[in-house]
Amino acid sequence: MRAFECLHKIMNKILTNPQDETCRRVTLTSTDFTETLLVIPGCMDFLFSAGFQEADDAFVLPITADLSQSRKLLNQLKSCLPSINAAKSQHETMELTNSELNFIDKMLTYRNFVLNYMDPELQKQARELIPSEQLLLSACQNNGCSQDEVKPEDFLRELMSWFKSEFFKWADNFECQTCGSKMVSHSVDQPRQNTNEMDGNANVVEVYVCKTNRQHPTYRFPRYNNPRKLLETRLGRCGEWANCFALFIVSAERSSHQPWFDACRFIMDWTDHVWCEVWLEDKHSKRKRWMHCDPCEGQLDKPLLYESGWNKKVNYILAYTVPPSPPPRQISRNQLTSIDIQDVTWRYTQHFSEVRSRRNLIRESVLAAKLANIHKDAVQSWSSIPDATTRSDENPFSWKSILSELISFLHPPKSTGQLPGRQTGSLEWRAARGELGQQVSGSVESPTKGSKYIIRPSDTELKSGIFHLRYNSALNIYERPSYNKTNTNESSSGGNNCSTRVKQQQKQQEASSKLIENARKSGLFGWQSLVYEWKNIFRKVELDWHMVYLAREEDSNPTDEGIITWMLDLRDTGYVVDKISLFTNMVCHSSDSHAHFVLCSGEYPSDGQVDKQCESTESVPKSCICLQPGSASLFNSDAMKGSDFLCLKARLWNDDSAAKSSSLAWQQAQLFRQKDNDFDTWSLEWKVVLIKKQSKKE
Repeated sequence: MRAFECLHKIMNKILTNPQDETCRRVTLTSTDFTETLLVIPGCMDFLFSAGFQEADDAFVLPITADLSQSRKLLNQLKSCLPSINAAKSQHETMELTNSELNFIDKMLTYRNFVLNYMDPELQKQARELIPSEQLLLSACQNNGCSQDEVKPEDFLRELMSWFKSEFFKWADNFECQTCGSKMVSHSVDQPRQNTNEMDGNANVVEVYVCKTNRQHPTYRFPRYNNPRKLLETRLGRCGEWANCFALFIVSAERSSHQPWFDACRFIMDWTDHVWCEVWLEDKHSKRKRWMHCDPCEGQLDKPLLYESGWNKKVNYILAYTVPPSPPPRQISRNQLTSIDIQDVTWRYTQHFSEVRSRRNLIRESVLAAKLANIHKDAVQSWSSIPDATTRSDENPFSWKSILSELISFLHPPKSTGQLPGRQTGSLEWRAARGELGQQVSGSVESPTKGSKYIIRPSDTELKSGIFHLRYNSALNIYERPSYNKTNTNESSSGGNNCSTRVKQQQKQQEASSKLIENARKSGLFGWQSLVYEWKNIFRKVELDWHMVYLAREEDSNPTDEGIITWMLDLRDTGYVVDKISLFTNMVCHSSDSHAHFVLCSGEYPSDGQVDKQCESTESVPKSCICLQPGSASLFNSDAMKGSDFLCLKARLWNDDSAAKSSSLAWQQAQLFRQKDNDFDTWSLEWKVVLIKKQSKKE
């Protein structure tokens, strides 16, 4: 607090006497400098950001410096110093307008969301739903690292991907249960007493009617605010998405029971959107900061998404900081004062002057005073929680982090390239909200990922003369039946001995769990685990249609192709290819979407993966075979006989002209599509018969 008071005094003197050069000097021998600015971390950075320059015996703010930045800085400091505005705040409280009263009431209401995240029982319930092992393994595969090397940001990306593609569903296009027609919005109602609508703390209920026949039963969609209820329904729009995902961020733990994330915020945009912020390490500066995270859009660290991409006219964006976790005995439903509220608008805009002109719902002085009191209460509450403010130098619950955040607001954020319009929701709904933005063209191509893994046959496979690889997308596992006969997984079928359907399902579930467990132990879990490299591919789980498949990344650029590559290396084994069989399923939902598999011999890595001592000496000409939807599977083909290296590549793409006009282009071409409970069908079967390589003398 001493640092804030000192900096406020300096900035206030400058703005009160802008032409007085003595007010613009901070001498190196002054008490302010020696006892405060020099010793408290962040103070000098703050002065430099304000425009101060180093002189012989002082730090000086040049007479030519832009005072608008200093004025803005002073207002930010006021929001952290309740004592400065205390008298003024008491006087202005008597003169608050209806608009200001409504603003403050709405601002405080959102703290109730965050209060739910502090419930240890609810955290446990959420934590049990997170497939931590699966996400950790996927993070390892996507980043080419060990489990111990996975960073919080890497895990967050996997958590967000799972949440978006598998756990939560967007509430849109409700269907009439009578005739299957699309339903349309009709009215807004209050929650009914003594129903689930009240249990989930719904403040409103949207009512939908059948578009074809309004006599058909209506559909009521409660807008639940309680994340406990959202763990059950798993349905909603941006409010429900951010509310539920924030709970997962707070609840996620490592195997050591340490939290994955130091801190989390619930972000409320006054122009009707919500998302999260997470305290993460910046990859460039290696320092921690609050990072934008939108689970609806699947976007991380893109704060200009709304202004530059969606064309939103932002005015107030407030951050609600989830307090550090206290021991369970300290949890109280009335502990609202421990929830800090920060005005973070300036992180999300490049147009400071335009945004200031739209901030007319409450006087800046009133807002600053209110936030200052809230912040003071929160800091006092944090200080009573063991280790909350002494965790590290980069602590989100410290004065230093608050000061660093204020410094970051001095200058507009830099654009990171063209950003897309809103992707979630129907086209009509997004257009009505004016959030389509501009069509992204010439955007950055999806990066190539992968660990450069090259498959090599085991001794057992060589002795048996068979390399057999298969993949099941429902289980998301590979099998190599000939890899080690003692560890060959049993089929999950063979379930007709059960007398009831329930027992059959139970037995099938147990068998599938065993398959997944064995795959994890063998390094065969996850479609990425045996892939050399891939680009713009992800595994899609359709919760409504109960289908699973690989496709291009959701909402990716329509003209971007998706590619997966597997490589089989027989060099230095004494064996070569005899015959090859290949079965796979590909689905294309339009005449403009395409998928194919290309199997080539002699196509070696071009990135230094080839060892000098085992370079190919094969004399077999390079050849390729292409499989497309509808074409016959490859069965015992000898076209590549004698080869010692195989490359199997899958490609998904759309015709350029058609893709540009379709927001679902990413989904139109699919690989390995099957039912999510089909544990017996292998949607990829690749079998290579091996023979011993003949010597040149032979």
